[in-house]
Amino acid sequence: LAACCGGGGPYGVSMTARCGYGEYKVCDDPQKYGSWDGFHPSEAAYKGIAIGLLRGTYTQPSISTTISSCPQLTELGSSVEYKVLYDL
Repeated sequence: LAACCGGGGPYGVSMTARCGYGEYKVCDDPQKYGSWDGFHPSEAAYKGIAIGLLRGTYTQPSISTTISSCPQLTELGSSVEYKVLYDL
């Protein structure tokens, strides 16, 4: 739950060390964080939402079963990034 960029506090969010201002820290691997600065979702979070919509249980039936001719969905399901992100 900690923010990738910022400082202070249990979640890395501080009004005095905001991302881009003052003395802030940036994480080594943004792919492992769901929030960029404590307020804005990270690319990894948006990717997790997209995977949930396309392959997960957020839609019934899942979008991937209704558009099986889309090769991008096949690639997404077999990628290492998909498996790592799904564990977050």
